Amino acid sequence: MTDFTLSDGTEINFDLNKINRYEIRNLLSDEQSDEDANKTLAKTCELDAQQIHDLGYVDWRGFIKAFWDKATNPLSDPNE
Repeated sequence: MTDFTLSDGTEINFDLNKINRYEIRNLLSDEQSDEDANKTLAKTCELDAQQIHDLGYVDWRGFIKAFWDKATNPLSDPNE
């Protein structure tokens, strides 16, 4: 199942096993740069860091919401 679909139809599926818990914690840090955060996010999906950087505002909000929904409930079945 797709975690999020961008406005251009690109389907995003997050694989949280591609990052570790420290990388998740760093995403929450005010000290982490946007560039580093985008690199971490890119590890989990089909986009690279520059593509994440270039997302329009609405796509970005949906993308990041879908990421955090999955990150905060990684064991839940999205079909339930």
